[in-house]
Amino acid sequence: MPNIKFIGTSEKENLKRLRCQVHIKIAKGEYITKKFPLKSLVTGKPYVVRAAILSSNSSNGQLLFNSDSMTKAEIRMVKEVKDLMALMQLAVGKIEAECVAENRVLLPTDFTTKKIYDMVSTLSSLQQSPLVKLSGEAKKKREVYLDAYWEDYIEKIKNGTILYKGRKYAWNTIKWFQNSYRCFIGYQKSISNSTHFRFEEIDGTVYDGFISYMENKGECANTIGGRIKKLKALMNRARVVDNLHDNVLYLGFAPVSEDVDVIYLTENELKRIFELKLEGENAFLEKYRDIFLFACYTGLRSSDLLQVQSSSFTETARGTKVFKYVPTKTIKQTQAPLSIPLNLWQECSIIAKRNNYTFPKVTEQKLRKYIKEIGKLAEINEDYFVTSGSMKREEPYPRYELMTIHTARRTFCTLLYFGDNDLTAAEIMKMSGHTKESTFMKYIRATGDEVADKIGKKVQEKKNK
Repeated sequence: MPNIKFIGTSEKENLKRLRCQVHIKIAKGEYITKKFPLKSLVTGKPYVVRAAILSSNSSNGQLLFNSDSMTKAEIRMVKEVKDLMALMQLAVGKIEAECVAENRVLLPTDFTTKKIYDMVSTLSSLQQSPLVKLSGEAKKKREVYLDAYWEDYIEKIKNGTILYKGRKYAWNTIKWFQNSYRCFIGYQKSISNSTHFRFEEIDGTVYDGFISYMENKGECANTIGGRIKKLKALMNRARVVDNLHDNVLYLGFAPVSEDVDVIYLTENELKRIFELKLEGENAFLEKYRDIFLFACYTGLRSSDLLQVQSSSFTETARGTKVFKYVPTKTIKQTQAPLSIPLNLWQECSIIAKRNNYTFPKVTEQKLRKYIKEIGKLAEINEDYFVTSGSMKREEPYPRYELMTIHTARRTFCTLLYFGDNDLTAAEIMKMSGHTKESTFMKYIRATGDEVADKIGKKVQEKKNK
């Protein structure tokens, strides 16, 4: 019977690398000693612990730990280590039993790191151990690590195995899940490289820790809230759909949020951009300028803006020229296409016509970059103080630095709401695609003077009646 013990060998000062040491009797009465690293079956990384948590009373080949000086992360890690030690003992015994069955002596080649861990993985899968990411039928039966489940979920929504209301997830939604997953992995690693949360461990402490981690990274409240929503969605699917846990503590996680301080452009600023001469080395910016302005005049989201087709330009039964499309984000909620009259702004028709009612293909990344350059050339450089969000600071920004693709949609809603066209909020929402007035009103950005002008106009109209 091989003599097996577990030891901690020095790696750095005050750190120990955990190993499994097997003393084996081989042919001709010779003995050899082989050492294998104790490594996570999830990450493949060896376990390294502080020397302070190892007990000096370790005996009988077993590592003993001093729980009084362990952190919560180390307590979780030690549980994994103990489970792994038990599996390695079973694996050594299994290998010896195979040699006995084959009526031969043990050989050094019977004990390699690969063979030991192949056996450990097999035993772990058979026992549905929470130490590894399982595959095949075993994975369907039990998946106890949230990060492994999250990674698998992303792959399934990317390839269409999992659908949202009968259709593939939008790419922006997939990116949200991917970025939230990476952030959560970063939070786990900030605790320990060997930390992998099980579903039942997701509680208020994890919620507070995850939020603190994101705040320390400088994430704004709405980004933090979005990632908490994705965490809750994963927890809910794992519980309700896949029946992997009974933890309901996540239901109490509040997704934080705040009003975003986003600029909109005035009609004068739009005119300056429209009339901007883009020649010479700046000639290439013309296509980006037209795409951005068209979004300002139609309220398109970026997901629809970069897919404009000539077939979307049409006329109503009464001859009104319109841009008609079905928004990708709300295709199920908004069955009827949205129609935006091209005569809302004369410049809108001019831009559409000079681009042959379509636009050259550009990337969203470049569009974001060149919007700011166009704003700078158009001298949209008035000081603007950001009072909320991740870009909040005491010094003002030049307005062009705050121009984004989403600025266009806010510009569309705000200018129509405060303009001289007498449009109601409901009529503007029919063009913007908003289904809730509360959501629509978040897009309205205006100064105190503009609000006063709108109120004053209504008062005067009443007096004239």
